[in-house]
Order: sequence, then C-alpha cells, then structure tokens
Amino acid sequence: MKIVSLQLKNYKKFQDLFLTFPEGIIGIIGKNGAGKSTIFDAFLLALYGYSTADKSLLRYSQAEPKAEVIVELVFETGRKNYRIKREYRGTTNTARASLYDGQDNLIASDARVVTEEITRIIGMPQEAFLKSIFSGQKDLAAISQTRREERRKLIREMVGMNRLDELQTLHIRTDCKQHKAEIAALTKNILTPEEIKKQKEQINSSKEQLVILENQFNHLNQEKTKTSELYEKSKQEFEQQQQVYQSWQELDKQLKVIENDGIHYKKNIENLEKKLSDTAAIEKLYQKNLPEEEEYLKLIQVLEKMDKDQTLFLKQQTLTDKVNQHTKEIHNKQNLLNDLKEEQGKNKTLTDQLATFQNEEIKLQSRIDQFQGEIQQLKQQIGSVKGIIDDRSKNKNDLEKLGPESNCPLCHQPLRESFTQTLQVILLEIEDGQLQQNSLEDLLDKLTRDLNLVSDQKKQLNQQIHQLTIEITALQQKANQLKQIEDEINEIEQIKGQEEQELTRIGKLEYSPDEHERLRKNKSKKQPLYEQQLKRAALLKQIPELKKELVQTQSARAKKLSEWKAVKKKIAALHFNLNDFYDQQKDLSQKEQKKNQIADQWLKIRDQIQKVKYGMTDIEKELNQTAKIESQIEVLKNQLLQRSKLDEYLSQFKLKVLDMIKPTITEQAGDLFQQITKGRYDAIIINNDFEFFIYDEGQHYPINRFSGGEIDLANLCLRLAISKVINQLANVNLGFLCFDEIFGSQDSDRRYEILNAFNHLKEQYQQVFIISHIDEIKEELPYILEVKHSPGGAKVSIIQ
Repeated sequence: MKIVSLQLKNYKKFQDLFLTFPEGIIGIIGKNGAGKSTIFDAFLLALYGYSTADKSLLRYSQAEPKAEVIVELVFETGRKNYRIKREYRGTTNTARASLYDGQDNLIASDARVVTEEITRIIGMPQEAFLKSIFSGQKDLAAISQTRREERRKLIREMVGMNRLDELQTLHIRTDCKQHKAEIAALTKNILTPEEIKKQKEQINSSKEQLVILENQFNHLNQEKTKTSELYEKSKQEFEQQQQVYQSWQELDKQLKVIENDGIHYKKNIENLEKKLSDTAAIEKLYQKNLPEEEEYLKLIQVLEKMDKDQTLFLKQQTLTDKVNQHTKEIHNKQNLLNDLKEEQGKNKTLTDQLATFQNEEIKLQSRIDQFQGEIQQLKQQIGSVKGIIDDRSKNKNDLEKLGPESNCPLCHQPLRESFTQTLQVILLEIEDGQLQQNSLEDLLDKLTRDLNLVSDQKKQLNQQIHQLTIEITALQQKANQLKQIEDEINEIEQIKGQEEQELTRIGKLEYSPDEHERLRKNKSKKQPLYEQQLKRAALLKQIPELKKELVQTQSARAKKLSEWKAVKKKIAALHFNLNDFYDQQKDLSQKEQKKNQIADQWLKIRDQIQKVKYGMTDIEKELNQTAKIESQIEVLKNQLLQRSKLDEYLSQFKLKVLDMIKPTITEQAGDLFQQITKGRYDAIIINNDFEFFIYDEGQHYPINRFSGGEIDLANLCLRLAISKVINQLANVNLGFLCFDEIFGSQDSDRRYEILNAFNHLKEQYQQVFIISHIDEIKEELPYILEVKHSPGGAKVSIIQ
C-alpha cells in the first residue's frame, strides 16, 4: 500500500493543505503541538472514519461554525488507485463519505459502506491496521515495561487474539450456557411417565362416555325433526291468517281516518257559515265611519309638513350658536398669536452663541482623543514589556531548576557550559525590561494628568451648551405653537363661513311649536278609530274567499261519505273473526315452545359430546407436545456437545498460534537488533511467558538490565517483528509503516543506526513515515515535511 496524496480543508490545525508523498522514508518534523500527528490522524479518518479527537474538535478553530471539513486521500494498492473523500457539515458535523476508483468512478457513497469497502480493499479492519503499521514511543515502552500477564495480554491483542477470546466468551460459551438453560426449562414442561399413563386412561374413559351420549343425541334428533315439522305446518296456516288480519287492520284504520275527516269537515262548515253571518254587521259599521277616516288622513299630511319645518328650525338654532362660539374663539387665538410673535426675536442671539460653544467642544474632544490614543499605546507597550519580563523570569527559574548538568527536555542534549551564558543573557534582558517599564509608566502618568485637565474643561463647556439647548428648544416649540395657532384660526374661520352659508340657505321660517303639539294630540285621539277601520276593511276583503272555501268543504265532506261506504263493504267481504285469530296464535306458540325445549336438550347433549371430544384432543395434544419437547431437548444436547468441543478446539488453536508466532517474532526481532547494533548484541529471545531477553556475549539477560536507549531500540525491533507477524496472519502486505516520536532516548549515533535500519526496510516497505520534533534527523532523511504553526493555521514545507 502507498499513500499518494492528502488534501485537508478546515481540519484541526490545518485550514487548507495539499500534500503528495513519494516512496521511501518520509520525515514529518516540527515542534510539539505544531500538527505533525494530525497528518497521520487524517490518514485514519479518511480510511476508516476514525479519529483520536472528539468529533466536535475536528473543525479548524478559526473557521466559521458551519464551515465544511474535508479530508481527501488518494492511495495505491494492488497497482490500483483509490480516492476517498470524507466531509463533515453543519454544527453537528454530519458525516458524508464517497469512494472512487482510479478512473473517478463512484464505488460507494455511504459512510458505513465506504469503510466496509476500504476494509475489503486493504484486507484488514481499522484495529488490525493500526496494530500493523503504527508505533508510538508509549506503544514501544509498553512491550517491555508491563508485567508478565499484562505483556502476554498485550501481545495477544496486537496479533488480534482478543477477537478469538471475544468469539469464545461472547458467543461459544454464551451459547453453551443458553443451551443448558433451555434444556432445563424444556424439561420442566414435559409430562412424567405416571402422568402419561393417567392421561391415556382418561382417553379410554372418555370414549365410553362418548358412546352413551351419541345414542341419546340420535334419539333427540328424531324428536327434534318431528316437532319441527308440526310447528312449520301450523306456522304456514297462521301466516296465511295473519295476512288477512293485516288487511283487516289496514281497512279498519282507513275507516277511522275517514270518520275523523268527516267530523273535521262538518266543524269547518259550521265555522265558515258563522263568519259569513258576522261580516254583514261589520260592513254596515265600516260605511258609517268612512268620513272620520278621511279627516284622519288629511291630518297626517299636515303633520308631515310640520315635522320637516321643525327639523329646519332646530338646525337653524344650532348653527347660530356655533357661529357665535367660533367668533369668540378666533378673537382669543389672535391675541395669543400676537404675544408669541414678540418672543421669537430672541432666537437668533441664542443660536449664534450655541454654535460658538459647539466649535470649542469639538476642539477639546480632539485633544481628548489624542491623549487617549497615546495612553492606549503606552499601556500596550508596558504590557508587552511585562510579558517579556515574565517570560524571561520563567525561563530563568526553569533553567535554575534544571542546573548545568541536566539535559534539554526536548532534544535530551546536556546543557553544561551553555548554562551560565544563557542565564546571564536572561538576567540582562530582565533588567533592561524593568528600566524600560519604569520610563514608560512615568510618561503614562503625565499624559493621564493632561487628559483629566482637558476633560474637566469639556465638562464645564457641555453644561453651558446644555442650558442654551434647553432655551432654544423652548423657543422652537413656541414657534411650532405659533404656526399651529395660525392653522387653527384659518380652520375655524373656514368652518364659520360654511355655517353662515347654511343659515343663508335655510332663510326665514314660519313654524309654531304650540300648533305642532296640538295637531299631534288630535292625531292620537283619532288613531284608534282609524286602526279599527283598517281591520274592518281587511275582514270585508275575505268574504269572497270564505264563500269559495265553504263550497269546497261541503264537496269534500260528500266525497268522504262515499269512501266510508266503500271501505265498510270491503271489511264485510274478508269474513275475519278476531277471536278465532287469537286462538290460532296461542296454538302456534305452544307448538313452538315444545320444539324449543327439545332443541335445547339436543344442544345440551351436543355440547357434552363436543366437550368430551375437546378433552380427548387436549390430552392428545399434551402427549404430542411432550414428545416434541423431548425431541427438542435431544437436538439441544447434541448442539451443546458440538459447542463444547468447539470451545476446546479453539483454546488449543490459540495456544498453537502463540507457539507459532514466538519463534517468528524472536527471529525477526533478533536479526534486526543485531543489524542496528552492528553485532554488538547477538539476539533477542522470547520465552513461553513472553518475557524478553537480550543475548550479550553468549549470555541472555533481562531487557531491563540495559540502558534506556537500548531498551527503546529492542522494543522497536520487537514492534517491527510483531507488525510482520500481523501482516502474515492477515495474509496481506501493506508495505506501509509509521513511527511517532521514537528517538527521544537515543543519542545521535544510535539515531543514525535506527535510520540506517529503516533504509534496509525500504526493500520490504514502500513508505516509512517518521514523526519527530528533533531537528537533527533532517540531515539523515531524504524527504522531509516540516510542520510549523502560523496565525492562519499550520503550514507544511517540503525539504528534499
């Protein structure tokens, strides 16, 4: 496998980055925290969607909250290129992913499916990939520094043996436990031999009872048929008579309706004849009062004219009052308007004085802004000097704690003669900073006093401006009031003119309220007689209709009498006797009762037969269920035996695998260790408890007997050997390694030997990535990616 290129956008420390990678050894160099490991973390995120950081921390810190995060990786495996693109969008970092082949054809577009396809293409999942290709200083130390049981567990996890442990514990042994529980539960649900015998005896007893019940059922079935036939014959006869009864009921109902209608018509005829008799007297009274009616109508016409004159008279009085009131308002407002015009002469003098004060205020504010800007610059300079003093004081304290015989915490080089020289330089810088701080603080005090003096002058001037503004505002408000009063006078004069025009249009009226009231009272006296005349006229108009209705009602009554005679004739033709009908109905009811009694007995015997049969069926089902459960128990016992054997075989397989990989790890690690140390040490061996020993001049010693650099070197060789074993177990050849900060405890000679060993690994691995903060290894590597922090995000420069 080979990494071809990497593109990052808004990812962690990188705002925008594009890198291509050659074959061979590639160094990623930079200070701690610059973003070196972020590049390798981007490899893992692109391939498996996995990151060592929290999902919420993926976005570049200076990017917008919803800025898109993009990681795009191109890699080569099996002579084919693939391009992966993973995107994280929105405030919740919603993940999207896509995978393309070398011709940019889409292979997968779902994040989960992309990860599955990558696992298939590379040949191993994320966990195995990490264990095969990545090693950090802590990972290397963990191999030799842990205790025996923990080291054994660590090696098992590195080669993926923990997956077999999970399979054995979570699946095989869980299945065995579950099968045992199922067998125990099923055993509780089967019948004992004694219960089976008792159930079979119950079946035989039920068969004998069934024979007796079936004989009774057959006898009742015959009786049931006989009584049903008798009932059906009587029912047919009664239904025929019932039809006659229904016809009789309908005719009798019609007869009663006709009789009621005849009574109703007779009453209507009597009422109509009485109304016609009464209208003759009403007509005589109506003619007598016609002169009074005509006099009332003339009075109504006179009152309508006087009502209109009254409306105009009232309107004339209202308009006259309004004209007088508006004349008085115009006079008062004109006097107020003359007073306001006299006060407006003061406005020009006050406005000129305000303009002079405002110009002076602008000049004072300009001086204040100048002083404040100079004071702010001095404070920033003082803060910067204080920061330098604090930083140098911290460097001094840290250096004094280390002492001249200690090593540098980053590069592990001894301080020695550079200690005193460095300390003197720091003390001089602190002294110069304090002198500069005192000078700047004196200048700050002078500027502050000048600022306060000018601020007091501006405050006094602002008070004078405020007072003038109040006076000018008051005059402006009165000027606005003057215009408002002029508008009000014009508006009132316009309304007054309209009211005077309306009075001219009305003119002189001749209207007497007393006469108007007298005529109203006269109308009230005559109104009841007029209303009586209206009612009499309405009644007289109804006479032709009443006569017509009387003739129609007499004709309808004669017709109903003919219908009554016809219905009586139909009833006589039916020859129906109600008492005979009731006797026949009683006989049918008795036969139905007897039929139902026999049917109830028949149903009762039938239910008893069904109950016995159901009981026999339930017993047979229970016996069959017992046989079925016994068969299931036998199957579960066979499965339990198979899984127990599989558990035993898997335990033996894991022991065999561990025995197989120990010689391979020993051989690979020993050869590499001997090569790097140039034959200084013979080999590295591993015993059955996975304890590591180094052969030195024919004797083997525990690994912790040697120096820290030699231990780290031995751990590196062991880690490389384990990676090869993992690749062999996975049946893949990744051709890809990455080491993070593995030179911390090595001197320059040993670092050179390790790098030389990596040069020999180029034949087996296409790419070896080395992440380190040590600048000295730049000279030893053919291709360097130098990572540096900058305000616009981490930057990468290529050194070849």
